[in-house]
Amino acid sequence: MILPTSPLPAEAGAEKLMRSVGSRLTPAAGAEARVRLRVRQHLRGPALLQEVRDALTPDDTVLARLWSAIRQSIHPVSLSFWNRLRETLLPPETVQSLVWDRLVVRLEPSYARAAVSKPVKWVAAFALVIVVVRMSPLLFLAPTSIAESPVLVFSTRGNAEILLGSLWQPIRGEITLKTATKLQTQEGEATIVAHDDAVFRLAPHTRVSFLDLSDRPEVSKQQTTLVLEEGTLWVLGLVPKHLRGITVVTAQGRIIVHEGSVSVSQGPDAGMSVFDRSATVWRHGKQVNLVAGDRADLGADGDLATAKMDPLRFQDAWVAGNLGRDAAHQHEIAQLQQERRAASAGILPGATLYGVKRLAERVDVLLSFSSDERARKLVTQANTRLNEAAATSGTQRSSALQEYKDTLLQVASGSGGSSVVRSLLQREVVEGAPATVSAALPGDESYALKQAVDETIAALPVDTVESKPDLESAALLDVLAVLRRQAEDGDTAMARQNLSELADSLSSLDTTGSLALVPADARQEAKAMAEQVVAFIDGPAQSHIQGPAQGIQLSLGAPAKPFIQPQHRTIVMRPMTPAQVAAKAQEIRGRIFVFGTKKARYDALQDQMSLLLRHPDRGSILRELSKVMPRDGLAQRVVREIQAVSIEVEAEVTASGGTAGPY
Repeated sequence: MILPTSPLPAEAGAEKLMRSVGSRLTPAAGAEARVRLRVRQHLRGPALLQEVRDALTPDDTVLARLWSAIRQSIHPVSLSFWNRLRETLLPPETVQSLVWDRLVVRLEPSYARAAVSKPVKWVAAFALVIVVVRMSPLLFLAPTSIAESPVLVFSTRGNAEILLGSLWQPIRGEITLKTATKLQTQEGEATIVAHDDAVFRLAPHTRVSFLDLSDRPEVSKQQTTLVLEEGTLWVLGLVPKHLRGITVVTAQGRIIVHEGSVSVSQGPDAGMSVFDRSATVWRHGKQVNLVAGDRADLGADGDLATAKMDPLRFQDAWVAGNLGRDAAHQHEIAQLQQERRAASAGILPGATLYGVKRLAERVDVLLSFSSDERARKLVTQANTRLNEAAATSGTQRSSALQEYKDTLLQVASGSGGSSVVRSLLQREVVEGAPATVSAALPGDESYALKQAVDETIAALPVDTVESKPDLESAALLDVLAVLRRQAEDGDTAMARQNLSELADSLSSLDTTGSLALVPADARQEAKAMAEQVVAFIDGPAQSHIQGPAQGIQLSLGAPAKPFIQPQHRTIVMRPMTPAQVAAKAQEIRGRIFVFGTKKARYDALQDQMSLLLRHPDRGSILRELSKVMPRDGLAQRVVREIQAVSIEVEAEVTASGGTAGPY
């Protein structure tokens, strides 16, 4: 079916109006071009402004002048005269570059061979050798100084206190004193070891002020070593007699100890007793010399009263214990003196470089510029030989000691009366060397050094030293000190034999020639020590005799009279009571526990047991000693000694045809 077509709708009036307006507003082709041209002309404005800016911008010259004018108007010119002068004199860069190029050319090294004459070469080589040789002693020679020993304080038992600041502090362990201080004990005891010069032991309830910390022969402004304020003090002196002694001050006087053992007490009155060697008392400007066995009462009023001690005083626990400690301390200090010298010996004989060391010493002496400097170097080398002797033994030690003596005698003979050399020998040889070997006694390893030092001093001419001490009787006194300790420890047979060998030396002290050579105090000291030895030897057989002079059968008047005849005398040795055995065991224990280390205690035990070899009550003492020793190895060592002694006794009895009983 065909539908009829409908007619198109009529155009709206608004749309027709818009079409009419659009046709009217559309510009013609020429008009559009003209508009575009006008717009472009308006857009050229910024470029025009750039051209104007470029036209108005001044050039660099004008800008510099303008900026200079502005800067001058803002700040005043402050350039100094020197800056202006530098600017005026400074050449332009081109001139600087030219001058530098010419300098570089002239500074280039020249490779022309320098002509050095042969004499100049030899002089330079000789100078180099001199420098090397001069420095060789620094490489091969050991320092000559000896290690210093401190001042030690420690508590032996119980409570002891030291004053630190204004407070009393308990002493725990060893304390090294650096300044003067005060010490006191309550119920205990304390010990002061003053370098290698002295040992002080404080009894209970004792207070002292220790003032002098110098090491002899060092000069000290302090003349007082120690002030005893109250209580009892034991002093062991180890200072040679020609040096500054140990001075103990009490309220009633001054006591000076060089070598010996002295007990000093301070209460309302003061008193002192000399148990070994000698001491000197100064009171009211008067000097009194005391020897072993003497005592002195220093009352607040009146004169000094001296008398002989009762021999029973030596059996007192305080005295016997301290005498035993003295022997142990002196032996230990002698070992320390030797070890300190050995540590300063450097290269020893027999070493590979020892020849180089000796060559360096000779060259060092040859390069001396004066006789005084040469003497100083020779004395230093002699001291090195003494150090080497302390570190060696046998023929090497003998050779070193002989060279020590020869070198010092060479210095003395070539001094020519120089005061510098005299002062050097006095300081280093007469005073310095004896102070470092003073503790040695016969039997000690270092006693050979002490003998060499004493012999060298005795051989020095009198005019080569400032003051020459008397050392003729020093060896005799040392031997008597050893004999006294042997007799005290119970080794009476050995003490008697050794004492008989000294008969001629002792009896000659009162001869006409000896009276002029040996000082009176040395004679008195030797006689007193000899009497003590005889008293210890004859004491057990004559213990019923009272009085200080009884029980001593000794005469030193006539040289021809026999000193002692042990082979024609019968000695009756009474056995010790149980109390005496117990006291002897405690005494030995005290001597052992003076030392702090286990090894030192073991060595001390060995020494004490060797002293009991000839003791008649050896078995009883060893059994008691095994009971009082701690179970840390020391008691077991005593038990083994008892077993060894039992085997020896059994073998001796069996050999004689008897039957051995329990030891």
